[in-house]
Amino acid sequence: MRALVLYDSWFGNTQMAAKSMQEGLREGDGEEVSSRRVNTVPNGEIVEYDVILIGSPNHIGEPSKAVKRQIQRLSTLDLTGKRLGVFDTCFQSQGGLATGKMENLIRNIAPTAEIISPKLSVIVRSWRGPLEEGELIRCHEYGERIAGVLPYPRSELLWDRA
Repeated sequence: MRALVLYDSWFGNTQMAAKSMQEGLREGDGEEVSSRRVNTVPNGEIVEYDVILIGSPNHIGEPSKAVKRQIQRLSTLDLTGKRLGVFDTCFQSQGGLATGKMENLIRNIAPTAEIISPKLSVIVRSWRGPLEEGELIRCHEYGERIAGVLPYPRSELLWDRA
């Protein structure tokens, strides 16, 4: 499995979440796992990955403009058989808002891709952070679940903040 975690980060919180997911993904039998800022990976390179996670800070219930542009760039690719997932950093009350919009964008532009479910909202304490205690552990475990190292608990499969 080759996995790529793309992210936009304003205050470093989404970047920390992405790096923790990257480490969790490495726990599996990943051939190559990397994390990079959105818009720094050429489209031709993106299609070489089996799993693509895209993360954004939540800005009033929306993903960042850079993440929206990145998702639109995916529309030119054949993502058949690829697994795509989304995550955001947000206040508890806004969990699922930006990820829901990101997921809908992906479904519209890449109908042949498999959407990883559940999506993940990583909770921050304030607008600039830091992340709530235990959130980096959740990110690491999310990566491990995608890599097949940890099973999804039944309660998490049914849980959706959107």
